[in-house]
Amino acid sequence: MHKLSARLHKISQNSTGVIDQGWTCVAEQFDAQATIHSTLGSAIADDIVQPLRAIFNALHQTIIASEQPVERELKKLSVRRAEAAKIKRQLYSSSRDLEKLDQLIDKDRTDNIKLSVKKRKLLDQVTKCEHAYFKETIEAEKQRRVTDSALRKSVERLEDVEKQRLAHCQTALGRFQRKVAQLGPNLHSVGFAFLYYRLVSL
Repeated sequence: MHKLSARLHKISQNSTGVIDQGWTCVAEQFDAQATIHSTLGSAIADDIVQPLRAIFNALHQTIIASEQPVERELKKLSVRRAEAAKIKRQLYSSSRDLEKLDQLIDKDRTDNIKLSVKKRKLLDQVTKCEHAYFKETIEAEKQRRVTDSALRKSVERLEDVEKQRLAHCQTALGRFQRKVAQLGPNLHSVGFAFLYYRLVSL
């Protein structure tokens, strides 16, 4: 608006006609409105936008800080569960091999030392896998509880962040309404003054 006002002033500067005076009045109104808009814009930027940007950046850092422990615990939990699933597959495979060996021994009916040794080794392996699976399942459950606790704490922090964000937005909205209430009548008065000047000049 300042540029448009400057051009209108330049065009109608040395003219003396009624139309040129009207354009001069339009240029003055543009200039006044541009000044008010500029004042309002800088007031909004200084009192609302910059503080909100700083607050939102701080809140974003808080969000990141509250998400990191949860991601770390979730990663540990997934590792524990993957390890438990791996041991469970080994246990299933060993148990299946043991069943097949038992069926083979039942069919053979002879005292086969090699099969007995193999059966003993498979029994030891199944027992070892069972103990490892139980242990890993218990550890996975402990890790799940730790992860749940971390999630709960993170959710509480995020709720606090959201409450702060809403409070800051409400404060910013109140500031914006006050700025518009302060400078809004000036915009209307400039428009009414221009309309009055036009009516009088007719």
